[in-house]
Amino acid sequence: MIEILEDLNQVAGVKGSMVLTRDGIVVHARLGDLEESTVAAQASAMIGQSLRGLEAVGRDGFQRLILTASWGRMVFVDLEMAYLVAITSRTTRLDNVLIEIDSTAYRIRNRRV
Repeated sequence: MIEILEDLNQVAGVKGSMVLTRDGIVVHARLGDLEESTVAAQASAMIGQSLRGLEAVGRDGFQRLILTASWGRMVFVDLEMAYLVAITSRTTRLDNVLIEIDSTAYRIRNRRV
């Protein structure tokens, strides 16, 4: 799985990626110069808040969630048993990157995290 994350990180604009369990535990991470524990905590908090908000309006979950901030974006993809988290720069065009992120999620799902 590390190779799959490293492949994603080679995509222009992707700063790092990780796979996070539903409990917020890092399975694998390739985050470059980003602090793993900080990214994991932020990702886990965003996923939890989003799921609680969706539940409050009668929805079950999300397939993809995108957080845009002044420093960049975090893209979360539900892998069924875990989440793929990709961090991109703010100026990155998401159309091509989302194709690569979805492809990465597909590859990870087929490995059964």
